[in-house]
Amino acid sequence: MTVLTCLYISFLGIFNNIDSSGICNLLQHWNKTSLSVLKENAALAVTEQERALYQNRLEAMPGVWEGIDSINYKSIRLLFLEQISTDFNWKDKKWVVIEAVKNGEIKRLVNYLIYYDGSQTSIIEYRYHLDKWIKVQEWQEHLKMVTLFKKKDKVSMDRGSNSGDVIVTSFRSGFPLQSAYFVENTLDQGSMIRNIISR
Repeated sequence: MTVLTCLYISFLGIFNNIDSSGICNLLQHWNKTSLSVLKENAALAVTEQERALYQNRLEAMPGVWEGIDSINYKSIRLLFLEQISTDFNWKDKKWVVIEAVKNGEIKRLVNYLIYYDGSQTSIIEYRYHLDKWIKVQEWQEHLKMVTLFKKKDKVSMDRGSNSGDVIVTSFRSGFPLQSAYFVENTLDQGSMIRNIISR
């Protein structure tokens, strides 16, 4: 099934100028990295409430990502990778994706692509709407990628500021390097991540 799906994506990639085999590999590694950090956070959670939230995500996420070892061409992450491939060539570059769930009257999925563009860091915001990712806005900042992975950004649930889960993953070319997962109310108000997603 994986081979057939990748062949299907390859066929689409001919028309979209997308390296589909690279996208398939990247998606599988990304899913495995996220699952690994979820397991680590569940094991290290201080309170029972936080541990329960991470455990809940562990049970739900493989279904949301639609396969850890297989590829589903309707996967939200796969659709995102296909979308950013039209705007950004990740080959030989360092880049970061922030995935944010914004809870409110309507639950929204928002992703941020962050990469170096000369001496500046470019940030592109995408919103998931009607089964596709839509580019919302783009801006530049003076930002070091390392500031998105500070240990102090994770705080206890009574001090956090995020209404929904936030996942931050850094990449080099087509391979994830590290990931951080913040369940609701565990992201520090003063973090650079919070600054980006609340813009």
